[in-house]
Amino acid sequence: VAFIQYSDFLIEPGRIVAALRVQGNKLMPSLRRIDKIYCAVDIQDRQKTPVFEQFDIEFHNMGFSYPTGKKIFDRVQVKMKSGKTHVIVGASGQGKTTMIHLITGLWDTTEGSLSIGGHILEDINLDYLRKHISLVSQDNLFFNETIRDNLAEEQNQYTDEELFSALKKAGMLEEVMEMPCKLDTELGDRGYTLSGGQRQRLAIARALLKDAPIIIFDEPTSALDPELTGEVLKVIRQLARQRTTMVIVTHEMVFARDVADQVIFMDGGVIVEQGEPRMVMDHPKEERTRQFLARYAQG
Repeated sequence: VAFIQYSDFLIEPGRIVAALRVQGNKLMPSLRRIDKIYCAVDIQDRQKTPVFEQFDIEFHNMGFSYPTGKKIFDRVQVKMKSGKTHVIVGASGQGKTTMIHLITGLWDTTEGSLSIGGHILEDINLDYLRKHISLVSQDNLFFNETIRDNLAEEQNQYTDEELFSALKKAGMLEEVMEMPCKLDTELGDRGYTLSGGQRQRLAIARALLKDAPIIIFDEPTSALDPELTGEVLKVIRQLARQRTTMVIVTHEMVFARDVADQVIFMDGGVIVEQGEPRMVMDHPKEERTRQFLARYAQG
């Protein structure tokens, strides 16, 4: 009997040790990737903090390959003008999100160059660069904190009036004011107390508070149902009227036609066609564009 009782005492700690080993094995690849980032010496060379007079985003004969050697872009030439809305469309896996990663400095071009406001991106200090860019992604991160804490990067960064203004522009103010503790309402882990549309609009409010001259949306409606998609697209339409420089990756073709100053169609890492929405969608020059539009029309 005593042996069985003592055995019971050993079983649970053994399970905990086994679970920790499993978690440790999962953690090691992430730690190795983080170590590579911290050991990247070339980042230290990016010291320029230029004064931007405009925010044209331009790819100059740009190529990009992954470290594995897989080529994604080849001789890409495109200009996104400051103060305009640029919508990137194309099937999944064609390099749309990779282009966003290049603009935000997560990756560097392997051929040619990329410039913002006439300044080569690889020369610009990354912290300085990212102060000029707001990103609203497919899956935005929210902490188990209040709405106020999730909107600000540090305590007392914004006044309540500034928070209310951003929430109003994002179409979230009325819903926040109806919550029990308003700005001090706890969101729960990853913001689970909010709907998908509310999370996206809260992410837009956070981007607006940053007041960056460039806002990037990476498939902001990909995980939303039609009703919630409409809520988010309505907010983006209002932002487009304010002439903010916007880059939007989306599969919503009707929305692209509605808000874009320039549509960029990508296929196989190549800019197949670019121009005004009416020209690209109603009078496509390339067969690949016509095939893509036909597949979209069929649902």
